[in-house]
Amino acid sequence: MAAKPNFSVPRWAPPALQRLRRSRSLAGDYDPGARIQEVIWLDDLPVGLIAKDPAANDRLYYIQPDHLGSPRVVIDPI
Repeated sequence: MAAKPNFSVPRWAPPALQRLRRSRSLAGDYDPGARIQEVIWLDDLPVGLIAKDPAANDRLYYIQPDHLGSPRVVIDPI
């Protein structure tokens, strides 16, 4: 007899919150008790990202925007 697959029903979790700046650009994603990631802005250009790594430490990533301000490359400095 073949083994039955083990399907588990995920627990419900409240969705992450997204906070916007006054200019309607993304400031960050937040869980009800913690920051998931946060964008660092220089005027209207995204230049950095603070995010949690798998070990739950804050990591800084650099963002390279194009001439229109859209993020094109995210750089891990390590």
